[in-house]
Amino acid sequence: GEPHGAVGPERPADPLDPAGGRSALPDDGSVPAPEPATASDTGTWSNLRAGEVETPQVLTSHDRDQIQKLRSLAEQWGEPVRADPGAVTVRTVRHQALALVENLGLREGAPGAAARRDIVAQALSDSVRGPVQRVLADVGRPLAELPAGDRTFLAEIRHDGVANLFRMPLDTDEQLLACRRAVYEVRQDVTKTAADRDRAATEQLLLRVTEAENRVEWKLRSKLDGIGGIDSPARVVHERRRVLLVNLAWAGPGVGGSATVNRELAAALARQGHEVFVRVGHPASDWVPPPGVTLIGPRVHDPEIHPIYQLDMDLEILPDRIDTIIGHKDFSGFAARFIRNVCYPDAGLIHFLHLDDAASQAMQGRERLGQAIQFMNAELTAAADVVTGAGPVLAALAGKFAMTAEHPPVVHELIPGMEVTTQFVQPPLTGRPKVLLMGRLDSQHKGAHEAAQIARLVSERGGGIDLTLVGARQETLERSRQMLSDIAGQSVDVQPFTSNPVEKLNHLRSAHLLIMPSRIDAFGLMSLEALSAGLPPMAPKTTGFGRFLVERFPREISQKMVVEQDYAGPVPIERWADQIIEVTADVPLLWRRAAEGRAILQESNYTWDAAAEHLMNALPPAGRIRRPPRP
Repeated sequence: GEPHGAVGPERPADPLDPAGGRSALPDDGSVPAPEPATASDTGTWSNLRAGEVETPQVLTSHDRDQIQKLRSLAEQWGEPVRADPGAVTVRTVRHQALALVENLGLREGAPGAAARRDIVAQALSDSVRGPVQRVLADVGRPLAELPAGDRTFLAEIRHDGVANLFRMPLDTDEQLLACRRAVYEVRQDVTKTAADRDRAATEQLLLRVTEAENRVEWKLRSKLDGIGGIDSPARVVHERRRVLLVNLAWAGPGVGGSATVNRELAAALARQGHEVFVRVGHPASDWVPPPGVTLIGPRVHDPEIHPIYQLDMDLEILPDRIDTIIGHKDFSGFAARFIRNVCYPDAGLIHFLHLDDAASQAMQGRERLGQAIQFMNAELTAAADVVTGAGPVLAALAGKFAMTAEHPPVVHELIPGMEVTTQFVQPPLTGRPKVLLMGRLDSQHKGAHEAAQIARLVSERGGGIDLTLVGARQETLERSRQMLSDIAGQSVDVQPFTSNPVEKLNHLRSAHLLIMPSRIDAFGLMSLEALSAGLPPMAPKTTGFGRFLVERFPREISQKMVVEQDYAGPVPIERWADQIIEVTADVPLLWRRAAEGRAILQESNYTWDAAAEHLMNALPPAGRIRRPPRP
């Protein structure tokens, strides 16, 4: 097998340049395979970079990649705009060309630009040299000669933090760690300040951060290989896999749905006989994992440092021979990609989506921030072998991201599993129906305020419900209870957030109906948990759970459990109130429909074991796993 840190299997000498000098790129659009790692590749980042050019060297793989990008942009230059999804627009091509010229120091009059243009020209064949030079003649003009819109864009992609990433030395362990942390900090800063610049400028800055991250990855791979490193033979998939899941935490308050999915998948994979490791940013001793799961925390945890920075530290303590890596969203997706690229270049990489950030952030007036987070997840999707999300909403988003990738990954819809518990017995209906909402009540899109408004309207229209909301923070419990009771015009029982399974079951067991009037909900695991126990849930038709019901269950079941509501739109309070009045008029019938739905869940084997098996089966064969980029 190939030792850890190697750049790939042995390849024949470049037929276009057997002596190892600068060679023309072939006319078929392919890029010659990079030479084996040399001092030029690992020590000198590139000839194509801003600043003076020293003695010309052999083209590095980074140089070749950048020249290929120039060639690709030249081929798209002046093409008509296509209407199909994922099509690149003329404006996008221009912005990409402007950014590339700026980053490579090719602007006319810039120090060293003439020598770098000569490097580019000599690397291109006659048939493509002309189109590339036409692009450079346009977007590579002196700054003063560019249109105002171009100058504004270039000003927006100047970011001191991003530029500094390429100036940081990478010679010692301390320097590598400092640059790795700086990558996280700069990426976070670019994302948080997305509202200050054009969307395209933010995307170019994020791509530039990833380019800097690639420098660290390659340096670490070379370094670890030099001392033996982590054994990473060419990936051979056996029945028993060695799987590494990466997430901020194993469990705990406020960790969200990604931790639940991560935890359940890890346990299911272990039950199936796989060797399962979970990298977390907290001390592993904080939790007791299920049998077959090994938690790996930082060697020395620093509570003053955010867990995200501690996910990819201490790489040498990671296990040998991992063949599958799973990361979650941008929470741990970058760390998962980094670990794969540095330690296990032949491992399959699975990227999990958990939220439609563009829609979620736009609801809160932060459209540019949502677009930036969405772009990062599209970037992580492009590096993965499989992209997955729970339910049809996130699977559709995964497909959208995959369409923008040069080499689209497999798109997989994961149906979350559930433990089908003993059928709940309908609580006695001695007064008004007990209606329950469970979720983080401080979230703007979980529907706590709307639930209180619904309760008021139900009363005003001659009905009546007892409303319980579970998910308040302990420090805001009394204030939340008073505020929501005022909105509802009646006493509302507000309970603190709990991740305790017994407490959750007790809340569910005491209710007649679970409602989730969310403005946006990628899936809605709580609704699925309720139905698996026979408690009737009610959710918007456009959420992941709502679509799951409509697409997979008979209409006589789904019509009582879904409410017509626009995706990410306002909660239609009147429609919710009317439907609650209708279904609670015959609670026994509602519970019979829930029992029928529960039986379908049982018969269809919607379990975490099945979900884990289907996910593993989605991975491409070993020979088709994509290799990480080489700088």
